[in-house]
Amino acid sequence: MTIGQHFVRALRWATAAGADKHDVHAAWAAGHAVDVPIGRSWDVLRVTATVGWDAIEALTTNGVTLGPILWCPPRATIEFLVPRGSQWAPQPAVRLATSGYIRWPAPEVTLASGRQATCGRTWVVPPLITVPAHTSVTYLYQAVQGSLIRHAAAAETQAVCPTAHG
Repeated sequence: MTIGQHFVRALRWATAAGADKHDVHAAWAAGHAVDVPIGRSWDVLRVTATVGWDAIEALTTNGVTLGPILWCPPRATIEFLVPRGSQWAPQPAVRLATSGYIRWPAPEVTLASGRQATCGRTWVVPPLITVPAHTSVTYLYQAVQGSLIRHAAAAETQAVCPTAHG
């Protein structure tokens, strides 16, 4: 696949979600991210960076095909596209966004390329032709829960026995 084909796919995804085609072109040409509406084509699961990186590792270790994923260093969050109407119980370090906007950099602005949009965002998994529209909520839920449990257990161990990890 060529960069042009990936650009067209990402542009189609952004405009199908409600972003203006001209705004997308202008933002990406200037190295900016563009605001893409949440809730029309997908929802967004925002998790803390620690939980997000753990979840990505668990998902890839288990062979789960990942949908688009954004790394947002200024917020210290990872954002997963999930199916519209997904359900997620409120919990620490996790927020399901069903409305609002997600800031999308151009598809070639990836962690692997070392590039970031001017707002600091970069794709971990960009919206490419070879990528599904979203990550499976079932597998993502298991990965996020596993990370939260591990971090809670580590914090409890540290609180009970402060010298165990120091």
